Amino acid sequence: TPVCLQDIYGPVLAEERLHHTAAEFAQRDRLMRDAHGWDGHRLSTSQDFDDSGITVRPITLGTTPVALLWIGPRNKKVDPIPTQLLDRFAIAVALELAKAIPLEQARRASSRDVVAHLVAATEPDAWRAATSRAAALGFDAQSHLQLALINYRSDCVDVRPPDPLEILARKSERVGFPILVGESSTGATIVMQTSDADQADRFLAEIANYLTTRDLSNSMSVVVAGAPRGAQDLERLNRGLLGALSVLTPSDR
Repeated sequence: TPVCLQDIYGPVLAEERLHHTAAEFAQRDRLMRDAHGWDGHRLSTSQDFDDSGITVRPITLGTTPVALLWIGPRNKKVDPIPTQLLDRFAIAVALELAKAIPLEQARRASSRDVVAHLVAATEPDAWRAATSRAAALGFDAQSHLQLALINYRSDCVDVRPPDPLEILARKSERVGFPILVGESSTGATIVMQTSDADQADRFLAEIANYLTTRDLSNSMSVVVAGAPRGAQDLERLNRGLLGALSVLTPSDR
């Protein structure tokens, strides 16, 4: 039976299609693309799509869904899966994910610290220290950068809604240029290693669309500026963007 493991925020982590053709997966792939719009209850509940022979099983750590396990398409009468076997498989996957998550969380925590250091550095010694810390994360803070501040607010009624900063961090790991994500008084500070303003804008538009589609933000403002000299420009730009952000209405972007 084909299986696929999908990150709770959208990307496919692993997949086995066996000998099936792409056409047989058309409905499953469509459902997977729509999963980004599922609410918290649906993300935490096992589902069966009888018309396509697809079963979706959430993988949770504690009470938090972290991935979706897709089984099928298959003929359920010919190829049934015992519930106990599915339970054991889901537990095994959860244990493997639990091993990797602390390393990811440590790197994201470091990223937040480095961003805070970069946007606060005002002297050459502070720039050098901040850029060295960024380099340890594979980020060249001396190159042309883009700095963005995001202000978001949500009335999400889920008991434990996903953290927008966590979503930003995960999304940033899957784009074609290095990104550091930090926390700010407004919501999030994003430092992007690219001189292409359009590339940065596309990433920010994707993030804005994702957060609003998932009802994780019902008011959002985004401001962005280029930093041609890298870290040397960030503290000044951060002050200016904070000022710009403070005068924007929630619907302005």
